[in-house]
Amino acid sequence: MGTQTTKKYFYKPAYGASGETEMGYFHAALDVVDSQMPVFPQAYATGTGTSGDPWANNCLNSAYTACPAGGTIYLRAGYYTLASTLTIRYKTVNIIGEGIGKTFIVTSMDHSAAMIVYDDYATLKGFTLDADSQAIEADRYAIKIINGSYITIEDIEVKNAGYAGIEFADCDYTTFRNLYLHDNSWLGLHAAHQVEEGGKHNIFQYIYIWGHTHQGFDDGNDEGPWLTDCDNVYDNIHSWDNGEEGIIFYAMVGGIVSNCHAWDNFLAGLSIQYSTNLSVSNSEFSFNENADAHGIAISYSDNITLSNVSANNNYEYGIRIGHSSNITLNNVRAKNNGYSGITLTDASDGIRLINCQFFDEESKQDYGIYNDELTAWVEVTNCQLLPNVSGATVGSPKMFTREGNNNTTFGTAAPTDGTWRVGDICRKTNTTSTTSPGWVCTTAGTPGTWTAMPNLTVLNQAAGDIQYFDGTNWVRLAKGTANQYLKMNAGATAPIWVT
Repeated sequence: MGTQTTKKYFYKPAYGASGETEMGYFHAALDVVDSQMPVFPQAYATGTGTSGDPWANNCLNSAYTACPAGGTIYLRAGYYTLASTLTIRYKTVNIIGEGIGKTFIVTSMDHSAAMIVYDDYATLKGFTLDADSQAIEADRYAIKIINGSYITIEDIEVKNAGYAGIEFADCDYTTFRNLYLHDNSWLGLHAAHQVEEGGKHNIFQYIYIWGHTHQGFDDGNDEGPWLTDCDNVYDNIHSWDNGEEGIIFYAMVGGIVSNCHAWDNFLAGLSIQYSTNLSVSNSEFSFNENADAHGIAISYSDNITLSNVSANNNYEYGIRIGHSSNITLNNVRAKNNGYSGITLTDASDGIRLINCQFFDEESKQDYGIYNDELTAWVEVTNCQLLPNVSGATVGSPKMFTREGNNNTTFGTAAPTDGTWRVGDICRKTNTTSTTSPGWVCTTAGTPGTWTAMPNLTVLNQAAGDIQYFDGTNWVRLAKGTANQYLKMNAGATAPIWVT
């Protein structure tokens, strides 16, 4: 080793007589070490960290100022006062506590958001945020995330915000995981996307939301549907005791919803509005029992799939679909609801019900399917619609089921539209024991030629009775007595017994 006599540090002669290059490496190494050393707010705080004497003196903002880019602010267990908005902008940092119910951040201001995140790759993790000091206003958030990507919000409890617990806008590749959001004034977790291509490739997982005056979980685009699929994943979202919907998707395009549960919400467990290409599976939206509440409400939407989903014991409808098309329900259960298992309204079309159960076990659900006169075609395959208090269906349904290569539809008259094959059947929904049970298509076409099927029902039959056609229906001729024989009546229109 040599010594640089002017600047007084060692150098390796092979690397240059001055040692300047080596000193640059050394300082760079120190910068890396500094970025990996956590910053503790206690260095800037007053107080002892108890609930009665929290760490204060704007220590969280001071710690952010002192923290290098990419560094971590470490929040030891205890109480911290947040007196002004903590904004992560122009410098990404991580804020990590010791866990929910251990590290507490309590606001003392009534304005704006408690925390705002703009920068990519930031992390908020491991604390309880209590924004009880916030006034009840539309811009009061506990946490607001704007335009960031690759952000992680994890292991956090948020409560008592003046508007929304967490609001996010135009975030991509962001993870929200293991969150407990409750008793915020309006909403638990709320999207406010303003950009047509914002809010994509996000993950929402293990989120528990309750006690809000409006929606619990709300994701969608304020500016209308996205131009391409958002590809968000929603897994294990549980939402209850909210003043409107438990979970709502508005103007969504694409997304996978699974293992979700919403109950005891005032309007609906799940609401899907103005959305496309959304799949929901392995979820339950039951026991939303306030007046007018539904399990699932789908409106103005297209290409929605529900698979292995339950919507039982809701106040009014299990499922309500309106102004929507290409909706497929596979292995869906909607039982014991106040009016119907499923209600189809307002010019919906392309509804497919496969292996579903829409029946009643508690003497409360009137109908399996209610289908208004505006709704077009409904395909029903292998569904159980009885028992119900008043019947399987109500309204003027244009439903059909598939039996092999043929279709069976239902109505009060033979079809007057649609394309039909020979052998297709229309079963009469208001048939009686003395009228035709329906019609059969005898000539294919649009709507084809339909012929009334004879009534084959005979009441009070006994051994020896004879059945004959009276020109309209098949009817019963009771058996005669011993040694009587049959002959035609005088008009040659019916058989009679004579001695």
